[in-house]
Amino acid sequence: MMDFICPYCFNKIKRESLIFECPDGHRKTATVMERLSGKVKCSQKGCGKVASKILCPNTMCNSQIPNDMLATPNLLFSIVGVSGSGKTNYITVMLEELSRTGGLKLALGYQNIETRNIHRKNCKLIYEDHKKPEATPSGGVPPQIWRIKNLNRQTKTNIQTYTFSIFDGAGEDHENLDLNSSQCRYIAVSEAIMIVIDPMILRSVKNSLNPAVYANSVSFVGDPADKNSGDVVNNISTYIKNISGIGVNQKINIPVAVIFSKMDALMDDFRNRPVSNSSPHEKEGCFLYSDCRAVDADIRSWLISNGESAFMNALEANFKEFTFFGVSSYGSVPKSADELYAVHPHRVLDPILWFFAKKNYIDSK
Repeated sequence: MMDFICPYCFNKIKRESLIFECPDGHRKTATVMERLSGKVKCSQKGCGKVASKILCPNTMCNSQIPNDMLATPNLLFSIVGVSGSGKTNYITVMLEELSRTGGLKLALGYQNIETRNIHRKNCKLIYEDHKKPEATPSGGVPPQIWRIKNLNRQTKTNIQTYTFSIFDGAGEDHENLDLNSSQCRYIAVSEAIMIVIDPMILRSVKNSLNPAVYANSVSFVGDPADKNSGDVVNNISTYIKNISGIGVNQKINIPVAVIFSKMDALMDDFRNRPVSNSSPHEKEGCFLYSDCRAVDADIRSWLISNGESAFMNALEANFKEFTFFGVSSYGSVPKSADELYAVHPHRVLDPILWFFAKKNYIDSK
């Protein structure tokens, strides 16, 4: 099989260099025959136990690699945005709703304890305590690694299985990108990017909202004029071009989902329009590109009517492919700045299903 990217140090790893560790802590590399057999035995004299733990060979990393990541197609993607854009809320609700899909028949499972703990903690806050999760801390945050099985693609003996990993960095790190940071290194190896935009940073949106709705919805501190999503787009694209040797006049060939969060506060603007309709993908059991195109066109029209063409121009100048999505993680405007009503998410699965359809993880039409 092909080389793969370590989700912790982001280096490309050759499979023959992987380190296998037995329960007693003895380590070794494995022969081709051992790797193909799926059973690597410790070669330490007097041991002979199965070395089932797989480690990154990078001595500065040595992180444990989930076995499923080596045996299945894997999608690495980043979720980025300015602080207060709702990234953590969105990713938590999106993953939870992904585990509940009916028509799509997707079985979701975490791949390490860190992923489980992060998700359970934030799920409890949102779904049970009706509280907003704390902002992602700046600095090194481990990626979440998940396995997904498509029950619509199974035989009597096997089922198509995939893995995906998500890096959710702090908003402050996206506003002031450190070229040596783990956030930047992960972005550089990502096969897809989600850019989460809080519509509250748009001056035209702030001026049109009821002050109480704005106060309960906004999550950042300070003037929205200080939060510039165009700067995030330009910062990210500049880094990717520098690290990948892409010319300044060339576009980046990575699909980008541009996600407007907190659409519950804007439903008056989108009433009886595609964004306000329920997502049809789960009901149909596949991803519908026709609905995706309708939502994308709807948001583009809204941006132009609100004088936000500069943001669209920043995307078009840097990325070959980007699509707009409108979601609400909570399904309604929060009860207060800290308290939520019962959660009824709106269209939160659309962006990740778009990625899955492009990778052929799920069916589409």
